[in-house]
Amino acid sequence: MTSEKRASRPAIKYGPTALTVARNLKRVREARGLTTYALSGALRKAERPITPSAVAKIERGERQVTVDDLAALAFVLDVSPASLLLPLEDGLEAHVSITGAGEVPADVAWAWASSERPIRLPEGDARTAMLEYQLYALPPGRRRYDWTAPEAREAWRAEQAKRGPVVLRLPAPPPVGERSIQQLARVRRNYEGLALVTPTEEVPDARGVLVEHDPEAFEPRVTEWMEERGLLPILRRGESDGAGLD
Repeated sequence: MTSEKRASRPAIKYGPTALTVARNLKRVREARGLTTYALSGALRKAERPITPSAVAKIERGERQVTVDDLAALAFVLDVSPASLLLPLEDGLEAHVSITGAGEVPADVAWAWASSERPIRLPEGDARTAMLEYQLYALPPGRRRYDWTAPEAREAWRAEQAKRGPVVLRLPAPPPVGERSIQQLARVRRNYEGLALVTPTEEVPDARGVLVEHDPEAFEPRVTEWMEERGLLPILRRGESDGAGLD
């Protein structure tokens, strides 16, 4: 290749997310106590070889990281890919730069990276946007619907109709005392929503089944903690669709 051809090739322009990956790679590698040689060896064992010099170039922002590189780096460093893609910042006043999205509030960026919400919510129709995000971004078992929204209940029922008769297959809950009150409240909300949308003709007392399955999540202390924070009541059967959690 002639020098003229080399000179005509456009230089790669790295966006803010690529530079964040570079900084985070160095941060996590050093926190793990790994040299570039040790990290390179781990990547070679993971069948995604990157030489020590290439690792150093990534950390200096001089080498691109492919999607496969990112997945392998996150795996060998034992972190989520999001931990490399976003700055380690989530203060209420903090903003982060994301390629394609620009400046975004840090807490919103992390919620997006954690599959909790889209970056942008349209004015006046945020509920539909959240529902569509759940439908398109997550498998059924990972979706967290707002059960007070009629469209959410309809979407869930439509999914279940495709699968045939409803069978409540529930993983065994952890031993009593292992979950924090926040964890219990989160699973309680999911239980309440599941009880709400389960067809009564197939499971007449879904809530009773759930209480028997995981009584710790329905303890009075959990109920009180949730009520103090406005997390209850979940809309019950027979109540108007206008009721909610707000």
